[in-house]
Formats: sequence, C-alpha cells, structure tokens
Amino acid sequence: MTTARNRIGGQLPLLTLALATACADPGPAPPDRTESTWTTELEYRFGDAFEGDAIFHFIRSVRVDGEGERVFTVETALSRVSVWTPEGELLVEVGRPGAGPGDFVWADDLFPDDSGFVVRDLRRGRFSRFSHDGALQTTFDFPGNVGYQGFQIEALSWFADGSFLGRPSFPADVEVGLRGDDPIHSMPLLLVSDSGGGWSHRPLWRLNIRNENLLLKLPDARPVFSPQPFSDADRFHVDPVAGTIVVGRNAGEGLGPGEAELLELTATGDTVWQRWLRFHPMPVAGSVLDEQVDAEIDFLEYLREAEPGVLGRRSPRDIVEEALYVPDHLPVVRRRLFLTSFSGQVWLESHERVDSMRVWYSVVRGDTETPPRRVLLPESFRPRDATETDVWGVWSDELGVKPCGGETVGGAGRYRALTLTVVSIPRRWLALLVLTLPPACADPEPAPSNRTESTVSEWEAGVGEGCGVGGDGVSSGDVLHPEIGTAGGF
Repeated sequence: MTTARNRIGGQLPLLTLALATACADPGPAPPDRTESTWTTELEYRFGDAFEGDAIFHFIRSVRVDGEGERVFTVETALSRVSVWTPEGELLVEVGRPGAGPGDFVWADDLFPDDSGFVVRDLRRGRFSRFSHDGALQTTFDFPGNVGYQGFQIEALSWFADGSFLGRPSFPADVEVGLRGDDPIHSMPLLLVSDSGGGWSHRPLWRLNIRNENLLLKLPDARPVFSPQPFSDADRFHVDPVAGTIVVGRNAGEGLGPGEAELLELTATGDTVWQRWLRFHPMPVAGSVLDEQVDAEIDFLEYLREAEPGVLGRRSPRDIVEEALYVPDHLPVVRRRLFLTSFSGQVWLESHERVDSMRVWYSVVRGDTETPPRRVLLPESFRPRDATETDVWGVWSDELGVKPCGGETVGGAGRYRALTLTVVSIPRRWLALLVLTLPPACADPEPAPSNRTESTVSEWEAGVGEGCGVGGDGVSSGDVLHPEIGTAGGF
C-alpha cells in the first residue's frame, strides 16, 4: 500500500430544484463554522425523455447569464449549442458538425458575456463568438505550428489581447513514465502570443499533476488509466473575460493536511488574489478506501469476463492495491473547481458527504475574510455554473426513475428549477438548484471579526467520477477506464 508517501500498492435533460436549508439535521456542522449549510430540493421540471424541444444528447457544459434569463448548453457529440429561458423556451440554437464558420468538431465549453457568448472547439483550437441572437461575429484560431517539447498544445482559452492560454497535451502513458522517461510531475500553463516575430509561449504557472493518474498494469503490459480518486493535484479554471486563471493548490510548499490555497493569476503571471483555506485534517477512512478498491476491482472483473485470461494469475485486488494512491489525509478539493460566469464565486468540490448529499464550498472571489458557503448537493448532481441564488448543472438518474418534485421547504418560499430531459442510461437532467436559507435555521453565533477561513467538522468522505487536470491524449494500445475524464480545469 502506498500512502502520501505510499502507493496502495449520452445523453441528457433539464430539471428544477429548490435549495434551502431544511431545519432537519443535515449532518455534523463544523464546530466554529459561521456560514449556515445550504441544501437543495427539486420543485419543478420541464422536458421529456422522448419528445418536445428539451431533448438533449450529452450536455458537456452549462452556463447561465448574469440575470439568470439565458441558460446555455453545449452538446458536444451533436456539435450544437442551444440557449433557453429558465421556463424551458428555446431561444437560440447554433452549430453543426463541420469545419466551416460556425461549425464545430468538438465543442466542449462556452463563455457568456454581456454581448453574447464564445464557444470553444477543443479539438480544432477554435473559439467562435456569437451574438445573443445566434449570429456568428468572429473566430479566433489557435496557431497550429506551436508546440511544447514535441507535444501539441491544447488551447484552453483566448484573451482579449489576442493571446491564448494552453497546456501540453501529454498522453497518459507519457505522464506516468511508460515510454522510458521519468514520470511528469508538473505541467505548465502556457501563454501563447504573437509578439510580432511569430508565435511563442511562456509559462504562467506549473500545475502539480503528481498522483493524478491511476495506472492499472495488466499482465499483458496493457495499461488501464483512470483518475486517482484521492489525487492531491492542482485544479484550475480560466476566466477569459477577466483575463485571469484561478488555481487551487491541494499540496506542496506551505500546505499541511486539511489546507488548500486559491490563487488568481493574470496573463502576465501576476498574483491578484490569494486565499488560504484551512479545514480539519481528515484521514482516509477505511470504508472510503474499501469502497474505492471495490469499485476498481469490479472494473477488472468486468474486463476478465469480457476477455478471459486478461489478468493472468494475478488477483484484481493485488493489481488495484499496487496502483492506488492513498494520502495520509484527504485533499481539500476533490476533483472539480469552477468559476461562476457572472457572480464572482469559486466553487470547490470536497470529499465530504452527508448521507446521499455531496458537500461543495462556494468562496467569494477576491475576498480573504468571508467564510466559504457550505452547500449540500445531491450525489448525482454535477454543478457547472451559479448565480447568487441559483446553481446550474447536470443531474443523472436511471432511465425510468422519476425524480422527486413539486414541494417547497417550510417558510422558504417557492423556487423553480429547470430540467432538460434526454434519453440515456443512465439518464441525465440539466438542473437548476435555487439557494435559500430559512431564517429559523440561521446560525445564532456572530462571525469573528478577524476570521479568514472556515473549519469543517469530521465527516465520512466518498469518491467517484470527476475531471482531472491531466491531458486527455491516450497512446495507441491504452485501455480507458469508463470513468476517466477529459482534461480538467473546466
């Protein structure tokens, strides 16, 4: 077994939830926490799995404008971007497969601003700007002749001055050192710009990607990759409108157990915001470790059933325990960090779970004193954007299982949530969670005047699917675990 020093060795839809702190006990509260816990409840949904406007195929990205009046969705496989009202009325639809203006090969994210929205086509390195009525205004193409030490640079974002943010697209087998070189433990975020004499790049930040990839070594030498569930690698998200990058550090210089650092960097490499977060150090509980080991064993058993003899005489448990990275304490940020489009928040996914709810933390961007807001979201919900009162994301459920709905929380008022429905197994909805806190549940204790971080009480943590920071390139012959994510940071 390896601990921190040791290696234990489709389709989608849209629904509506109301978020309120029910006065029922939501789980153990941090002993000196000054923010109340916010919870969610489904109230309204529209769309159908088989007919109507709100039928989707794998929603990759969800964004919302500053007024909450436009909801943007990106369907990668269909090369389609659609814009909706919160009531489920289709406003605009753009895109189709192709290489022409306004076409997409692999649209995977979208950046709204006051005048329209920009769609990122990751595989083409193209950014296409549209007006709010869907008219194509301009495109920005990442230069194809710029590389990093022999590797292609993946275009992550563009900036207003014509420069781009990118990172090397390291294949997973290169990252873990399977091609004869040493493993790669850091990855540069690169500013790519044209200074007049041609395109060049320079590093803005080096991401810690140590312990990011879980490599299951099969006896026939085929590698099987997935994200390490307890990875303490850096997380990041780009704000192309502001021209900055927010990095979340889980480990490294100056950080101890239960600590994380948020940094906001400009395109010149200057730090404009720094926030330290301190939580109770949480050891990896035995049940959490067993849960993850069992999940990986189930996958290897599936491989053995599909291809008898693939594991040879090795037991699945031995293969998993050799590969799994287990730190002494769980990292603060689990797998996702994202910036909201307009409300100035940084959302962090934690390892904390309360019954069937996953705990997220919302931090005010640029602020160094306000305690993070603690938000309980359903385990099957994946948030992607938020306003001051609403959280938007993708909700997964088995086909045929009806989500609960139609209720409000005592005294909290009526809150609406949106659900776009698609046909898939498992089925997913795009969901709006509305944040609210009934006055009766508010914390009676005033916040300390000099408080700069919040503390989290002990909890039972859980692991699961997520997006890492590593490159999504995979070399020939690699086997991909079903839960492996594409490039992280978005």
